[in-house]
Amino acid sequence: MRSNISVMIVDDFMAVRAGITSILMEGQDAWGVDFDICAEAGSVAETIVKAARKKPDMLLLDIGLPDGSGLDAINPILESSPNTRIIVATASKNRIDLARAMKRGARGYLTQDDLTTDRLIGGILAVLSGAVVIVPLHKPSGKFEDNMGPISLDDTEWNVLKHLSRGEKESNIAMYLDVSELDIKRAIKRLCEKLGLDSRVQAVVYARDFLLGSGT
Repeated sequence: MRSNISVMIVDDFMAVRAGITSILMEGQDAWGVDFDICAEAGSVAETIVKAARKKPDMLLLDIGLPDGSGLDAINPILESSPNTRIIVATASKNRIDLARAMKRGARGYLTQDDLTTDRLIGGILAVLSGAVVIVPLHKPSGKFEDNMGPISLDDTEWNVLKHLSRGEKESNIAMYLDVSELDIKRAIKRLCEKLGLDSRVQAVVYARDFLLGSGT
């Protein structure tokens, strides 16, 4: 049976909203899902009101909106509709925007300039299944890798990344997550492979900069 997924699209340009809608409609059969575009919005205020009313499964959120940053809508959206999952879909490749989006509760961050059918729909389905999807952001320059698409982190990997950002040891992370220390070491190895990092030290630096280096 095909899944039915309600989606709200937020961007101040109608042409961008239409383009995203087209990607979803054209790709849904290949992915075996049905997308229902339940609402569109072009401002922060409109987004907050419509998300509270429609409570979409997925909300695709741009950052640069005429009345403020789309990131300012994340907390109100999650307060009124806690089951909504948010993916920031934006032109911004700014490390600080990425970090702030994830800290506020977004579950994905994709860039509009390479928003292919597979990346968008694959990202949506991954997030709805519990994963976190981000565009790789590399240290120390804070530049995105040009040729790397979005990556998906499972719940363990995402939680380990958050704990690493606070400088915690593997043994403490294992105790908190109720898994073995070996599981944590394996998760760190997977994180390094997915993020293109060479060592645990680089993973800690990346986690710190990614999650804690941006204020609020």
